Amino acid sequence: MSIEYANVFESRQVFNPAKRKAGYGSNIPTDWEVRLSENGKWIKVFAVCYSNRASFYINHDSKQLYIRESDFNRR
Repeated sequence: MSIEYANVFESRQVFNPAKRKAGYGSNIPTDWEVRLSENGKWIKVFAVCYSNRASFYINHDSKQLYIRESDFNRR
């Protein structure tokens, strides 16, 4: 199994209290969206967390692409 990372062009933080979830598990919605190109659509970022550290990913073209934390401040 190999991990594929997304090439993030831009990210933004969106606050949606109705979709927040706390705790451990998979498919946890976050307050982040990313775009993979300048004219691309915004894609919701999800988290998976089973310990003290979460991994972030998007669902794109039937694949899970992981997001580096350093990509969250791209504008």
